[in-house]
Amino acid sequence: MDMKKVLYSKLERYVKIKTPSDPNNAKESPSSACQWDLAKVLAKELKELGLKNVEITEHAYVLGDLPSNSKKKLPAIGFICHMDTVNPYTTNEIKPLLHKNYRGGKILLDAKKKMYIDPAKEHALKLAKGHDIVTSSGDTILGADDKAGISIIMTMLEYLKNNPQFKHGALKIAFTSDEEIGKGSKHMPLNKFNPKFAYTLDGLFGSVCTGNFNGNSLTITITGVATHWGYAKGILINPVLVAAELLTGWPKKHLPEHTDKEKGFIAFHDISGGMEKVIIKAGAREHDLKKLAALEKELRAHAKKLEDKYKGAKIVIESAESYRNMKDILAKHPEPLNRLLKALKEEKVYFKAAQVRGGTDGARLSFCGIPTPDISAGYGGEHGPYEWVSLDAMEGSVRVALNIVKEK
Repeated sequence: MDMKKVLYSKLERYVKIKTPSDPNNAKESPSSACQWDLAKVLAKELKELGLKNVEITEHAYVLGDLPSNSKKKLPAIGFICHMDTVNPYTTNEIKPLLHKNYRGGKILLDAKKKMYIDPAKEHALKLAKGHDIVTSSGDTILGADDKAGISIIMTMLEYLKNNPQFKHGALKIAFTSDEEIGKGSKHMPLNKFNPKFAYTLDGLFGSVCTGNFNGNSLTITITGVATHWGYAKGILINPVLVAAELLTGWPKKHLPEHTDKEKGFIAFHDISGGMEKVIIKAGAREHDLKKLAALEKELRAHAKKLEDKYKGAKIVIESAESYRNMKDILAKHPEPLNRLLKALKEEKVYFKAAQVRGGTDGARLSFCGIPTPDISAGYGGEHGPYEWVSLDAMEGSVRVALNIVKEK
């Protein structure tokens, strides 16, 4: 089995099925109808690979079970990926480009636009010399987050089908919707997806997730005082200008573009409205819950100063939980992480263990009683047109997953 060839064949097909989730339709699940398209493809393929109990739930989750073929009593192990991508950079057709045997230096995406992926900015590329690299054509995201993970799971299942002598325990497979808007495993039917522990395949190149951000979704509603523009002196409070001051007055040190490592932030990602009211959408992120609360408290204090400055203005900040840090859960239930670290060493796959600056479906599942660390899907530069993925790293993750599930 030419594993990299199989991986690329799957990845190429999956990324061409556009599946952006819609943050403006988050009350619906799935938030975008296009996610059903990939769900149907994956359900069909799972059946062809011999999985049982394959179904698509009302929220477009794809579930399937691979029975144990071992005489030993082995724990059921789950594998999870999300089908949706981020919404930006998804207007045009996604055209994956394969760059074989990467020799180092910049990777050309679009000569006319002078678009390159530069290892001076994408440091992980320096560790991928000699790898086969897949990118977009520069007009769109690639969608390797997380269709690289899906490709890894499907390749593992294809290997198991073609190698019945490989003994393993029961496997539980789940592909979820709406992870990119913080709802990835919210509707997981735990009566059906119920392994002892599980793994997401949604990590950056070489990363092993030992923890993640605590994430909250924020909605900031600003209302002012309306009146006739010609007679507005001393009366009009324009919520558009109040919103502008709220955004420009927020400390740069608390913005994502000015933070790294374990420093949190608030990311303002959407704004809409007019003279009647303005609504700002934001995400608050911190590894420490107390620091997350302090960050939101600082935002509320900033809003209160603007209310005091513009008498009559009202700023309401609503906060909703997106996901929580699973670090303590994994420490209390070390088996899945220990298996992963052992497999990485045995398969001689490069890794760096750290808390990630994001969230995964595994975070929510860990708090539901299914400890779920994250395995690298081999990608970098996610959420934009400079996204890339290493087929060699993906192949390494297939080997790691097989190592984890094999009869011992």
